[in-house]
Amino acid sequence: FEVNGVIHACDKKTPFVWRGNWYVKDGKFGYATTYSNPPDEYPVGETFEDEIVSVTDSEWTMVEQSTGNKSIAFRIK
Repeated sequence: FEVNGVIHACDKKTPFVWRGNWYVKDGKFGYATTYSNPPDEYPVGETFEDEIVSVTDSEWTMVEQSTGNKSIAFRIK
């Protein structure tokens, strides 16, 4: 997978890119970082696991288990 986005913190906007490998098991979406820029945002080798909340044709909603942060991924055609 590849994620492109912007981190908003105070008055600063930082673009980021990270890539990795993923799996789905028991209603969980697991993923491990293999590339990250800036590298301190998503350290390479770090593994995350999200609870899958919903999946539609255009949207995937998850809740990250260690932080409780909700994220929504959109399909780009």
